[in-house]
Amino acid sequence: MAEVIRSTDPGVMERCRATGTAWVELALEDREAYERVHHRLEEIARSANAIANKNGHFDVWLTSGFSLKKGVRGSQPKDLWVAICRKGALSECRNYI
Repeated sequence: MAEVIRSTDPGVMERCRATGTAWVELALEDREAYERVHHRLEEIARSANAIANKNGHFDVWLTSGFSLKKGVRGSQPKDLWVAICRKGALSECRNYI
C-alpha cells in the first residue's frame, strides 16, 4: 500500500529541524513522519522513473546521506527530497539541489 504523507508531516519535520534534536532522540511519532515521507518519495521516484525511462534513461537520487536508522551522520535529517535526472547527468542535478 502506498504511503500517505499527512498534512501535519511537513510541520513535524520543520519543528524537529528547528530544535536541533539528534535523530536517535526524536520521538517515535516524529521519526514516523520522516519515514512516511521518505517511503512515499521512494514510491514516487520509482513510478516517475519507470515513466521517464520510456523516453530515455534516467537516474533517481533520494535525499543525500539520509538513513532511516541514523538520520544523517547520526543527527537529524535534512529536508527530504527526490531528483530524477538524465542518466549520467547527476552531477548537473547536484548543482541545483
